[in-house]
Amino acid sequence: MLNILKFRTATRGMAILAAAFSLSACESMQADLEDTYVPATHYERYPIKVSQQPVKVSLSSKQGHITPTQSAQLSAAGRRAQGASGKGMVSIRRPSGGGKSSTVAAEARQLLIQSGVSANKIVTTTYSGSSSSLVQVSFVSTVAVTEECGSWNNLAYQPNNEPHDNFGCAHQHNIAAMVANPRDLVVMQPTEPTDAGQTSVAIDVYRGYTSAASASGASSGGDTSGGSSSSSGGDAGSGGDAGGGDTAAPAQ
Repeated sequence: MLNILKFRTATRGMAILAAAFSLSACESMQADLEDTYVPATHYERYPIKVSQQPVKVSLSSKQGHITPTQSAQLSAAGRRAQGASGKGMVSIRRPSGGGKSSTVAAEARQLLIQSGVSANKIVTTTYSGSSSSLVQVSFVSTVAVTEECGSWNNLAYQPNNEPHDNFGCAHQHNIAAMVANPRDLVVMQPTEPTDAGQTSVAIDVYRGYTSAASASGASSGGDTSGGSSSSSGGDAGSGGDAGGGDTAAPAQ
């Protein structure tokens, strides 16, 4: 009887140990399944981000005026400052020594205004320096950027049989460089009201009520046809008057 009790106790202990091992095995399997997400597409690996970056143009004051090269650089900066990528104020910092630098700063301000920058958005300040020191024009610009491409070494080695991590990187960089208004990547621009007349013409063409050629002529050439008819009528009237004159002469 005692042996039977010992056997039952040992059996229960083994069952408890087996259940504990099975629970620990399940827990370890769950831990193995928990993993971080690995980006699978190029726009996830190289997302385009919109950020604010300073733009600076340094102008030499040694010649006492803005050179053609400086004028081209400043005009491009002015168009960028007043365009979609520009934001806020444009700062002109000239040395406190005055002289040639004051002339260059005044020319820079006038050139910025000619490039489209509003006069009330240009702020001129001074810093400690001689009259021949640099005149600095700066503003904050909104730009689209993405991460730098990685290494292109050993493209053939892909043990997971997946595309190389760098594939699509140049594509993302080109989009970031070409976008006209980086803010469009964050918030879309408002749409304009639809043209109801043009919409009805397109629907009629789609339904087969009219042909595309006749719809195009009706929408764009109606005024021209009317003008031609009036002109022809005027010519006919003139011809009628001339004919009446020719007919009246033999009657006399």
